[in-house]
Amino acid sequence: MSNMPPLPSIPVPESPKSSRRPPLKVVLALACKRVWTKDMHLKKKHDPKDKGKGPIYLTRLSLYTIVVAILLSSFSFTSTEAYDALDPNGNITIKWDIISWTPDGYVAVVTMYNFQKYRRVSHPGWTLEAYDALDPNGNITIKWDIISWTPDGYVAVVTMYNFQKYRRVSHPGWTLGWTWAKKEVIWSMMGAQATEQGDCSRYKSAPPHCCKKTPTIVDLLPGAPYNQQIANCCTGGVINPGAHSSFQVSVGKAGNTNKTVKLPVNFTLLAPGPGYKCGHAAVGKPTKFITADGRRVTQAMSKYY
Repeated sequence: MSNMPPLPSIPVPESPKSSRRPPLKVVLALACKRVWTKDMHLKKKHDPKDKGKGPIYLTRLSLYTIVVAILLSSFSFTSTEAYDALDPNGNITIKWDIISWTPDGYVAVVTMYNFQKYRRVSHPGWTLEAYDALDPNGNITIKWDIISWTPDGYVAVVTMYNFQKYRRVSHPGWTLGWTWAKKEVIWSMMGAQATEQGDCSRYKSAPPHCCKKTPTIVDLLPGAPYNQQIANCCTGGVINPGAHSSFQVSVGKAGNTNKTVKLPVNFTLLAPGPGYKCGHAAVGKPTKFITADGRRVTQAMSKYY
């Protein structure tokens, strides 16, 4: 291990106050917030005077037993994952029925109805989460720093920061996607990989890593080959609160100036739980990096977030 070459590293960003040098151009960063679509309806408020007068439904408990329950209150939530042209109204509806009162609260039956025609909730199953009142501004911010230019594009370092105080991105980890604005391709990657190569048949030799218009990217697993790693990668997509995950991507067919590079659009971030909704990419000030020895500061050519 002592003869192993040093790990390619992404230097730590320097404070903006430490340099008077004007930025070369820009950065792309976007915040992806946990999303939970709610359609909440209070169908009947409880009034002690109305005891025994609520709407009635029947529940068959066995072949010989029928229980009549009084529906005291009912709430419904509707969750949608993504638009499906074959099932535009597909959703999962959650009903929360209060069936009886207790000295300090109530007893409820929570039921989830899968009203999707072609999709099942598969293993490892559903997890019910929602808005976190203890961390209302928690989000995952994605930064896309262009660190160098190539003959037909650029090399960028993409970093995902988990700014959620109490939630980690757990196994099986994050999945990041976007749509290219032009006809870009991914020549190579370090620290992550595209799940599909796509149609690269027009390239007769040395095909790109991915030719899809909408690439889907996942983190490498721990123990990935050393020459495929960069700093802060290869955790299987797991990001603890306050931590970050990075990968490097070489993009072709994109142009090699700030005027020719177009921002990717329609970013998606999937992770265990309800998922995240990403905002639009925006141009920001280029990130400044400090080398591993702390003796040199470099700056991104462009930055998006």
